[in-house]
Amino acid sequence: MCWSELGEHISPNNCIGVWVLAGRLGSQEMARSLSKYILKNFLDVHQGREFLKLAPNSLFSFLKQESLNIGHDLHSLTNISETVVLRAILCWVDHRKKSREPHLKRLLNTVRWAAIKKDGDEYKSILESTEWKTVIEESFQDTLKKKNPKLSRGSLDVMVVCGAGQSNYNVFFLPINPVTGTRMCMENLTYRRRGHSVIVTGGHMYVIGAGDSLETGHITQCERYDPKTNKWSAIAPLRYGRQNCKLAAINKKIYCLGGHGQYGFEADNEVYDIATNTWSSFPFIEMVAMRADSYIAALNNKLYYLSETGNPSSEPGFVAEEDACLEHPFRLVQCFDPATDKWSAKSPEFGEVKLPPGKVEDCIFVLNKEHQFVYDTKRNTWEQLLTPTCGGIALSLNGLNSLYDHIIRSSDSFYMLHSTGILQTSDPRLGEWELITPEGLPRDFPAANKDHTVILSVPTAMCVHSVTR
Repeated sequence: MCWSELGEHISPNNCIGVWVLAGRLGSQEMARSLSKYILKNFLDVHQGREFLKLAPNSLFSFLKQESLNIGHDLHSLTNISETVVLRAILCWVDHRKKSREPHLKRLLNTVRWAAIKKDGDEYKSILESTEWKTVIEESFQDTLKKKNPKLSRGSLDVMVVCGAGQSNYNVFFLPINPVTGTRMCMENLTYRRRGHSVIVTGGHMYVIGAGDSLETGHITQCERYDPKTNKWSAIAPLRYGRQNCKLAAINKKIYCLGGHGQYGFEADNEVYDIATNTWSSFPFIEMVAMRADSYIAALNNKLYYLSETGNPSSEPGFVAEEDACLEHPFRLVQCFDPATDKWSAKSPEFGEVKLPPGKVEDCIFVLNKEHQFVYDTKRNTWEQLLTPTCGGIALSLNGLNSLYDHIIRSSDSFYMLHSTGILQTSDPRLGEWELITPEGLPRDFPAANKDHTVILSVPTAMCVHSVTR
């Protein structure tokens, strides 16, 4: 049995037992999936009976992980959640004191003491209710004597919003919490830019291309932001300066297409290899000019080019309007496969929404003030989306030229920037969006910032620090 079949039967009460069994049976894939489940659901898992039966080395292995989900209390401006780890250790030791006492000091080394307030009520409550007070205080002091004690574990997704020509980045927290709208102290870009493109891949944020702020030329310099150090650094420059280019990331490479160059639309496509820090050219789309009204998307290790216009006499992949089942502007679809280094033309069908719907992971969504469509890459079909609504009220898309670049995916959710705030849904095909940030946004949001929005995972310690400034 694989994880896809067993997953729906797993719960915080039985996951550890199944994880142990998977290890004994040599099912590494199953064990890895269960390990991720345990780390993600630790708040519930550590309260179950199976947790008390964990072997010392297994417990140590889980508690030292950065991805251990213990919750974060940013609203109170402190991170008391690390005390969850401390309580879990004491509960495990107390279950069999005599045999487990020798493991206590080693397990206490997994606690991020620097993230716990020594004079906090939670910590004081723990000391008052345990017989291990002396050992705990010794571990606390020993850790804080270290030169660089570890701070809060884990990371949070943040929405990074930057308007054209801005060097400062506005940051909003996702998942949304009471400190929504708090500005994090992110280092400024080296070059002030307008018309730049932004993408996140491999845990870093990249800013590619731009026109300079004086409108005298195009910038070839590119920069990368490391959330762990809060620093920007230069990477290899573009071969051809351009602004408003389209970016997509596949397998540690960033593909840069189109944009405005010195002599108009830039026809030379470039690809950046993160591992070697080099730019090189890659095949252009035969007989297709990169248009301003086109879209680029990376999905399932392939690159898709979608155009709102087409020329049936010269462009492969174009579908004549009379062959379509509904009036549709996206008649040109091309697909680039890095494995073969070639583009291929698609001839998608047009029709009403099919049931059962395909996987949302296989879909590309295009929403703007005139069109709402979804392209299913597996079925090679375009389907018309339901009118987006929020709270049962239809959303107005007027004033938003193209929402495609403003629909952002993070984990199992989609986020859409709208004049009313930030909207969230699990599947845009359902049509129903939920307003998750009714307050705390700048007055001009998203008008001044909608062109450059990404979601970046940053260390929790950085988030807490920014809130407590």
